[in-house]
Amino acid sequence: MNFLVKSQQRRYFVFEVSFLLMLFIFIGIATVPAHWTSIWMDREFTGWVAPISNRIAVGQKLYADGAHMPMPPLPFVFVYLLSGGKATWYLESILNYLFQILTIITLYFGFSLHFQKPIPFVSALACIPIFLSLPKTILYDSMTQFWVALLSITAVSYALERSKEANPDYPVSSKVRSLLVLSVMSILTAVCILSKQSTGLGALIGVVCLLGIFPRSCSNQSQIKDTTYYVFATVVALGIGSLALSPFINVSGLFTDVFLTGSEPKGGSIRMVSNLVGYSTEIVKILLNNWLFAFLIFGIFGSVEFFAPRSYQLKKNATEFEKLNTDKSQIALLYLASILGVLSALIMTIKFNKQYNYLADTDIGNELLSTGLSLCIFITIYVIFFQKSAKTTSQLNLAPIAAFFLVTFTAALFHSLSVGGFRWTYDNNPLIYLALVSMILALSPKLAVFSKKSKLLVKSKTALTVGIIFILQISMWAVHSPHFSIILRCTETWPEVSFLTGARLQKSAQGMRDLVNLVRHLAEDKSKDDVLLLPNDPNVEAWFERPRPNLSAAIVFTDQYWDRYVDEDFTRLLNKPPKVILIGPRNYWRMFQRYWNKNVGAERLIDRVEQELLPQYYKLYTSQEISFQSKKEFMDVYLRKEPDKQSLKF
Repeated sequence: MNFLVKSQQRRYFVFEVSFLLMLFIFIGIATVPAHWTSIWMDREFTGWVAPISNRIAVGQKLYADGAHMPMPPLPFVFVYLLSGGKATWYLESILNYLFQILTIITLYFGFSLHFQKPIPFVSALACIPIFLSLPKTILYDSMTQFWVALLSITAVSYALERSKEANPDYPVSSKVRSLLVLSVMSILTAVCILSKQSTGLGALIGVVCLLGIFPRSCSNQSQIKDTTYYVFATVVALGIGSLALSPFINVSGLFTDVFLTGSEPKGGSIRMVSNLVGYSTEIVKILLNNWLFAFLIFGIFGSVEFFAPRSYQLKKNATEFEKLNTDKSQIALLYLASILGVLSALIMTIKFNKQYNYLADTDIGNELLSTGLSLCIFITIYVIFFQKSAKTTSQLNLAPIAAFFLVTFTAALFHSLSVGGFRWTYDNNPLIYLALVSMILALSPKLAVFSKKSKLLVKSKTALTVGIIFILQISMWAVHSPHFSIILRCTETWPEVSFLTGARLQKSAQGMRDLVNLVRHLAEDKSKDDVLLLPNDPNVEAWFERPRPNLSAAIVFTDQYWDRYVDEDFTRLLNKPPKVILIGPRNYWRMFQRYWNKNVGAERLIDRVEQELLPQYYKLYTSQEISFQSKKEFMDVYLRKEPDKQSLKF
């Protein structure tokens, strides 16, 4: 019997993994080469890691003069080590996609340890389009979320294991193993911080909360010791990691730029706190909008937990199939509903070359995810304050959801603190997966243990669940599809731009292609003729294949550039004016700059260039028309006047 159960488990596992891998390959072939952006914020940011990593190859140390920036170093050094300083946009796109799918696969395997089939698989399918529809291809986001997924799963497994046994009964070997797992968690947290400091800090806070709550059967002293060790080991790992990166970075500059003053270009620490308070307000609104449904589900959890018959209690050593009393026909129907929803959305999207606008207009996808987030919050409250000890938990053990939530929620809160809105459905954080798991678990007919008394009730609940899962999949894939309509328009290659080798661009990007050719014509000397693009876009700068002026910061951009460098950098430009200066998109750059800062940083430098440098030393050569956000825009191109007509200071 046990052999048959394991055989059945293997068949389910092989089917799920095979289907996911085929889907990843299919989507990857279509999306990875598609370079659908022309310049920053055309479709968000893309390809910003590879160009900066290439600067390391010419001897530039990050966080030193010429390369100050508020972003942590690990993604940049990682790309440099892989490419030897010859990274292309295509390499970063591959890595970005790889870390996205690794995050999904990690979550799938991790959740499979705690939840019945096919919940992890159905949730993975539903979250794929959300993860892969990001309008930016920037490695440090996807890499960081992968570390969060690994950390969350490791932390949850550790906390749940510690919950099962009273601390005095732990054998020495188990205590040693616990210290090793805590050490791994500390290393993952440090790696997360070195990839994106805000997300790493949020994850650290989440793990601390987890360690303080979930070893409930352990003594307070044991909890304090575990937490102290974890925090101390994280600090040590962070120091060791920084020293390991020292050949490529200025360590003191790292702590100054990233940890001490990294929030300044993003509006300052006060704005970060204000945004965090705003997120709390948004979450309260989500709860108020979904309280009725979430409360009903909450009530179901409570009634089953406290009143379920003994026959449905978990056996300590029960196999997964024994725990769940799984009905194969129900599982088959859930598989079918999920896959049909995905295929229907893909076929319709590709056939009509557009997204389901009517679904996007009603925002069904985000409404469903918001309901899932509400469920996560209610479940966490329930587990912390009401659920019985882990030793007597019924088959509806919800502790893993609450444990996952503590880590992933805090990481999501801190991930985009510089943005006014809580963009948890926008960035590919693991909280999305958890919200989907909560929804599907809540909708599963296996929750209704008393329905075993009525076959008609079982069938009706199964039919309802199948229908809802089909709607869930089709709405996730239609609304959050990876923009196949745009991908299908990415057909052009630019062989003259080595940085774009392997990339496919839209025909509408022809204006930017003309701009690149013009800049190369005006700046003929590849080694001496500097080209300055304001605001900076490292991706586009790499297309020019011309040197960039020696400024203080790696990127002169609204949330990447400190105001303290403006006067010094303007003096550098005055002493050595670049051959060509480009400013644009003309009608958009200032408005976007002021989302974070007004009359400081990048805007103040650009204003000084326009008001003091350009009138004296430059002439407007042309205004190149480009396509930006599907509209007509212009890049203003200024050419330095001949030296014999001006008394330039070199």
